[in-house]
Amino acid sequence: MARLIPARGVMLTIKPANGREFTLEEMQKYVGGYVEEIRGLKGEIILADEDGLAKRLCPNIEASEIAGRWIVGDVLIVEPTEIS
Repeated sequence: MARLIPARGVMLTIKPANGREFTLEEMQKYVGGYVEEIRGLKGEIILADEDGLAKRLCPNIEASEIAGRWIVGDVLIVEPTEIS
């Protein structure tokens, strides 16, 4: 089950609309732009807006701790089976 971690707000557990895999359009909607895949410190798949720094999005402290690097904007953390 995926987690949406907003830069500001409360984490939400979410599912793909089709119940199996997130579409590219869904992922882009959740992160607010083109999707960049980042691997977390424990192998998590973190999806973030690849233009987040240029857009001057808010820091995402929780996602940054999971990734071990600076991340901005809303992120989606997914299981490998939830994306193609």
